[in-house]
Amino acid sequence: MLLLIAPAALLMLLFQVVPIVIGANASFRDWALYNPKKGLGRPRPLPCRHHRSGVPYVVLPNTFVFMILSVAGALVAGLALALLLNRPFAGQKVVQTILLVPLMVAR
Repeated sequence: MLLLIAPAALLMLLFQVVPIVIGANASFRDWALYNPKKGLGRPRPLPCRHHRSGVPYVVLPNTFVFMILSVAGALVAGLALALLLNRPFAGQKVVQTILLVPLMVAR
């Protein structure tokens, strides 16, 4: 069974996990995209609430709040749409077909 799962797991690792790790690593470094000769540079310290400039860093908490709200909203909207489409109504099969065919067709 593990031999059957291994190719899919390897592709997922290669195309999803590795780019996330590389992006997370680059986000904590002093690096400029427009100057590739500069390289990754030294790691930046994590931002604290009160920096020397006096500007509070609220980016990370805002990111997590946005992530939680967007995932929860998508989950609730998807569940509500699924429940509405599951109730019998006139033209139910046509509406389900119109909504679901694009999800089933390969891109």
